[in-house]
Amino acid sequence: MGQDDLVSLARRTRSVGCRPPSLASLDEEGAYAKVVVASSKVMEAFNEFAVTMEDRVHALHNESEVEKGKVEEREIFETEVATLRTKVVELETDRDRDIRRGSRAARREVANNFQEIKDEGLVVEDEIVCLKEMEKDCEAAASLAAASLAAVSDWSAAGLDLPQVS
Repeated sequence: MGQDDLVSLARRTRSVGCRPPSLASLDEEGAYAKVVVASSKVMEAFNEFAVTMEDRVHALHNESEVEKGKVEEREIFETEVATLRTKVVELETDRDRDIRRGSRAARREVANNFQEIKDEGLVVEDEIVCLKEMEKDCEAAASLAAASLAAVSDWSAAGLDLPQVS
């Protein structure tokens, strides 16, 4: 955009009731053109500054929202961790209780089995006496069998009258 175009534009964009200065000479018109150019550069710089500030404010809002989101996520995470820790403690308590119950049951069973063995000890002794008597009976039967064996002199089958099979 040329200098003349800026001057023309500046004359047309004045607010109502604001009259452009009368430019009697070329020097005044040149000075006015410089003022208009400088003014437009100032306005352009101001607009760029305003856009930059808007971007920064927007970024700041985004950063604060992101930070708020991080804080909320951290709080949710900490709540979940606390809940999970509570569950772990409950599960450990249940496990310990089950172990104690199992241990007590095993001790009771061992004690009952020991008591049965202790109570049946007399029965075992009776069985031992019975087995010793059976052993004596077996020895007597064995000696009787040995005596009968000695009585028979020939164990061969030749002396027996066996039927002939043809």
